[in-house]
Amino acid sequence: MAAFGEQARLDVPKGQIAIDGKSLGRAYAKGCARMPPLVVTAFACETFMSLA
Repeated sequence: MAAFGEQARLDVPKGQIAIDGKSLGRAYAKGCARMPPLVVTAFACETFMSLA
């Protein structure tokens, strides 16, 4: 990301960063005591970049 910022000539990030989390339904075996897999996404509103 630092290299991308240098090439894009971006300074200190501005604006908002939206954080979203979801659990993947039916992505685990029934009867297991484990939590389902989770996905977390960070989205920079000013640059429209997403990191999942």
